[in-house]
Amino acid sequence: MRPKTPEQIVGLLTREGWHPAVVFNEGAKDCRNAGANLIRDAVALLRRQLPEGLEVRALVEVVGTEDSDDALEEAWRTAVDALRALYRTSPVGTRREREILVGIARNDKLVKAMVAAASSQQQVAPSWLAVFNAHGSPNSAALVKGQAPRLSEHPRLAAAISSFEGALQSSRTSSVSRQVPSSDTSCPVRIGNARLTKAHFWSVINGASGTVDPVSTLGRWLSEMRPAQVAEFSRHFSAAMDRAYRHDLWGAAFVLLGGCSDDSFDDFRAELILRGKDVFEDVLDNPDTLADHTDIEGDESAAALAAQVYEEKTGLVLASPTAASRLPQGKPFDLEDDKELRKRYPRLCALEE
Repeated sequence: MRPKTPEQIVGLLTREGWHPAVVFNEGAKDCRNAGANLIRDAVALLRRQLPEGLEVRALVEVVGTEDSDDALEEAWRTAVDALRALYRTSPVGTRREREILVGIARNDKLVKAMVAAASSQQQVAPSWLAVFNAHGSPNSAALVKGQAPRLSEHPRLAAAISSFEGALQSSRTSSVSRQVPSSDTSCPVRIGNARLTKAHFWSVINGASGTVDPVSTLGRWLSEMRPAQVAEFSRHFSAAMDRAYRHDLWGAAFVLLGGCSDDSFDDFRAELILRGKDVFEDVLDNPDTLADHTDIEGDESAAALAAQVYEEKTGLVLASPTAASRLPQGKPFDLEDDKELRKRYPRLCALEE
């Protein structure tokens, strides 16, 4: 539901009795593309209410209501994407998660807003502390230092957060700096009135995978396409979902996630596609390489995204790209057989030890 009033935005971002970070992560995606005047009115309401959630406090702090409409909307979208990404990342995560955290640390204005929001808190999320350590300003460093006694009880986490110290500076001179997911949301493909080919499809996917919030970015890019191109995108997505509908990949997802139902496997394959063509092909070639992508958990909105955009554009229903109407490819095997799983997925199984 896209909010139409400032009260609706407040209702999506805050909810009494729920964990503030959970509410923000779910609600903010519907508020991402709000217009400037709606944002101004919502920020005014939120500032009067002073909600507990750090994410909302940082969002309100970073938005300058006196800015031009374009600047305000861009600051809002960038902050929403980054703050939602912080919920889904960990300093003890994959290389991609680390790159996301370092990329967020580059946004000086947002980090200052995060510091202001977190300065009075006894507990700050590890992903936030990693960003502060990468940012390296005196105020950021002081916040991390203040959390040291609590982190001393978790040495592995403390070591991971410490490893971000100086990461922002070093990334400026390394190849990683060109790979950090960003909030620059310009579509890398200009299709015009042409058909959206398979090559176009993967170029769009690869571009979205390099942003902080691939689903939100992809949704905006699709909304800029012609209906026929959105339908073609959906068909290519469906074909990729079908290719990944395999027993061996399902088994790998089962090990990685500690269980994987039919619906969960749909969501898992959709997020795998959104990681880009190289990751997708590598994992299909050897599902055990999911050990390098342990932050893939599944995204329930990704598979139906093109259908949603198509319906918004035309009022017509486009079939959702899933492979539920047929059986998975390959030979099934017992997912409860620990010996079989260890034989098939040695790296994934080793993660549990």
